[in-house]
Amino acid sequence: MNSSEIKNLPSHFRPEEKVLNSIGIYTWEELKCLTDKELNQITVRKTCSNHNLNKLRGIAVLICELNISLQDAAILLYIGISSLKTLTKYTPVEILRKIGRLERNLGAADLNAFNYQKIHDLILFAKSKQI
Repeated sequence: MNSSEIKNLPSHFRPEEKVLNSIGIYTWEELKCLTDKELNQITVRKTCSNHNLNKLRGIAVLICELNISLQDAAILLYIGISSLKTLTKYTPVEILRKIGRLERNLGAADLNAFNYQKIHDLILFAKSKQI
C-alpha cells in the first residue's frame, strides 16, 4: 500500500493541497480514508472544491490500492476508472483505447507509461483483491 505524501499536485489542485495540509492530511492513505461527510465538512469550512477533493480521494484510492503513481492514477480516473471493481470490468485493449481517446482529446501524445502488459497486470491484481 502506498502511503506516500501528497505533494506537487497540479496547479488546479493546489487549494485542496493547502487545505488538506492545514488540517493534518499529508498522505494518500489519510486522504483515501476520509468519508463523504468529512469531505463535505472540509469544503464548508475551507476554500476548496468538493469536486476536486472527491477527485483527489479517487486518485488516492487508486494510488494506495494499486501502488501506482499520481500520474497513472489520474489517467485512470479521467478515463472513468475510479476503483478496483471498475478496473476489473475492462480488458487491457479497452483501457488502451480509452487512454488513446483521452490523448487525442487533449492533443497530447504519449500521456503515460501504460502498455498492454502493465494494464493486464493491474487488472489481474485488482481481480485478486476482489476475491
